Amino acid sequence: MELVQPFSGFLVYDLKQTPEDFQVEEILPSDLIQKTGKWMIFRLQKSGWNTLDALLRISKESKVSIFEIGYAGKKDRHASTSQYISCQKPLRVPKELTKVIQLDKIGFSKKSLSTELNVGNRFQLVLRNLLEKEIESIRNNFEKITKNGFINYYDSQRFSRFHSEFRLPILPFFKGDAETCLKLILTDPFPGEKKQARDRKKILYDLWGNWSQCEKWSKSKLEKNIFSNLKKEKKRHKKPIPI
Repeated sequence: MELVQPFSGFLVYDLKQTPEDFQVEEILPSDLIQKTGKWMIFRLQKSGWNTLDALLRISKESKVSIFEIGYAGKKDRHASTSQYISCQKPLRVPKELTKVIQLDKIGFSKKSLSTELNVGNRFQLVLRNLLEKEIESIRNNFEKITKNGFINYYDSQRFSRFHSEFRLPILPFFKGDAETCLKLILTDPFPGEKKQARDRKKILYDLWGNWSQCEKWSKSKLEKNIFSNLKKEKKRHKKPIPI
């Protein structure tokens, strides 16, 4: 913990000032990684990149479809993270990104990685702008959290951003409008999101309803499956089932 004398106290603590201030380590089942298997397992370490953007660059450099790469979870861009990915083909990182993205083959697995295999994550956070007298109180609170737990309220990472018209995207779903909920989640950009991501969401917004074209612009297995299922439902001339 960094000790700074002036202007300390609740609501003025500084979090995530650098990617190294927020460190995330993914945990997989202890028996998952083997000496042999159909899929190669890689440890992906990155700083200042979100998981999907990193995988897009890796897949392009490796001449592998991103849909051939398995992963157990998405990790924050504003962090220094360690996670695992799987593929049946060799993977490599573009030379110009090796300072912020590292990839090491660590073993094999009989199955591709997916979210069901994510046991959890370890977090290490740096809290800045503390007075020395506050440290003891914080340590006591850690003991209480260990005993009683801590409520994780999440935020936009789980529920998407606050929308001026619809509020949270989940609210239209509760009112029976699953498609609006889905459209907001997949096409509404976040403040500070990279231009490439904003442009792709704008394309999906303009193509909405043309599921074949939306599927072509998918950048994850989940998106591809969503648009593929919507395309099948449209062909059957049935009302899309709630997602």
